[in-house]
Amino acid sequence: MEIITIKKKALVKKRSKSTKAKLKKKTWDMFSKYIRMKYADENGYAKCITCGKIKHWRELQAGHYIDGRSNAVLFEEDLVHCQCFSCNCMLHGNKSEYASFMYKTYGEKRVDELRRLSKFSVTYSIADLELLHEKFKKKADELEKNIQ
Repeated sequence: MEIITIKKKALVKKRSKSTKAKLKKKTWDMFSKYIRMKYADENGYAKCITCGKIKHWRELQAGHYIDGRSNAVLFEEDLVHCQCFSCNCMLHGNKSEYASFMYKTYGEKRVDELRRLSKFSVTYSIADLELLHEKFKKKADELEKNIQ
């Protein structure tokens, strides 16, 4: 007597990201590239604003001083700076050092203004995201001309 074993495959339907979600990620990626290049020297090196490590801009991350993927400060240039992986991810932004940098660089008035702005939620339209992507792409392309 022969026993046949049939393994059932689990059917998992992957939910694809919406066009808007993909565009938001694409816009973030371009914004991140722009931010990291903005602080790079002509050789492509920039400093982590929280620990001072110097790395090529491609090895750094764009770290937010104020967290939040759905608030009004997601693409706010004054709140996003170069950070190394360790500070941004392992130290969760290294917030005490980041705060020191923010207050020295922008002052209490601007930091308070950005904190207030972060309390608002923003729903970006596809048109908004397309405009933002194009804006940051132009800025990044211009910077890239000056980096070896």
